[in-house]
Amino acid sequence: MLPYPPRPADHSNLYVLALKHFPKGLLVISIGITFLSSPLVYNFFREIGIESLSMRIILTASAVGIIPVMLLYGITLVRVPRIRRDMKLNALHTFEASSWDQAEEALAELEEEMETKANVVIQVEKIEINIYENK
Repeated sequence: MLPYPPRPADHSNLYVLALKHFPKGLLVISIGITFLSSPLVYNFFREIGIESLSMRIILTASAVGIIPVMLLYGITLVRVPRIRRDMKLNALHTFEASSWDQAEEALAELEEEMETKANVVIQVEKIEINIYENK
């Protein structure tokens, strides 16, 4: 049992993170390249002894679809630590920027309050001066 709860960012599921950052554009390109080499894959299945035409087509289509997905998913799994580090740096930078923005807003509000208080004091002094001048 841990004396403190684990941070959710450190223990997020690697597989889910890899799915969220899966390179869809590269997937389309890799499927296109594999599709161009599909006649070679079809002939390979014919040479290893698969005689059924429908079975060769099904195996070729599955190879064209599955091989690029598995290859890119594996590459993304390898990149997950770098993706996680970049996400943490982004979150830290965003937090710093937002804290600076909040500080600037608080300072602007404080300056406005000071101006209104100064105006009130000046108005009160003017009223007092006007009252004394009228007597």
